[in-house]
Amino acid sequence: MRHVLLAVLLLSLPALGEWIEDYRVDISVLPSGSLMVEEQINVYFDLPRHGIYRRIPYSYRLPTGERYNLRLRLEEVLAGGRAVPVRQSREEGQLVIRIGDPDRLVQGQMVYCLRYWVARALRAYGEEVELFWNAVGTEWELPIRRATVRVSLPEGIPPEEVRTLGFQGAWGSTIPFTLEWVEGKLVGTAEDLGPGEGITIAVRLPAAYVQLPGLSTNILWFLQDNLYAGIPLLVLVGMTALWWHKGRD
Repeated sequence: MRHVLLAVLLLSLPALGEWIEDYRVDISVLPSGSLMVEEQINVYFDLPRHGIYRRIPYSYRLPTGERYNLRLRLEEVLAGGRAVPVRQSREEGQLVIRIGDPDRLVQGQMVYCLRYWVARALRAYGEEVELFWNAVGTEWELPIRRATVRVSLPEGIPPEEVRTLGFQGAWGSTIPFTLEWVEGKLVGTAEDLGPGEGITIAVRLPAAYVQLPGLSTNILWFLQDNLYAGIPLLVLVGMTALWWHKGRD
């Protein structure tokens, strides 16, 4: 019984004694139509830990039924300003980044910095493109005392031609999250997010200021994400080749 009580105590302590003090997300919308995202996560560990997990959703099912995958490339990860061992895996539509040294424990305050590139995050809607982004995901099991989101857009876009919408809280929440123009960037802040709560933003801007991928690239990505769709095409190509070599008179 004593061992059981000790195990329960050890499992419950991290939830009470660990939190994210400050979470900063900088999203740069590039003229190429891709994103560069930088995150600075200031975590307090009450007990010794090896590090953290960062889970980034990348795979979605569209209302039309097909799979839509973002393209993600991790550029840099730092812990306390220094390079740190990282392991990546893909699980249930999420890129799982395990950050930390398996041979070293940390306790107290630690700042983690991530920088990653994203393609396919912008989608076209008529003469506009939209960035719909989970700036702070709901996958975190730690409370977040303060979160700041900043969005940088390509130069020259008139602020009055940009539309924004945001929500904070648990999945499906309608609590508004407001983005305002501050020194040429869209900036918003939330405080006291509980475990499982995050921030989602939508930013619409004129399509003329970004270059989205072309038709051939989109077809290739579609076939990569939905392999079943390529079967009829392969059959058609095979039958055409067979006819060309053997079926002609």
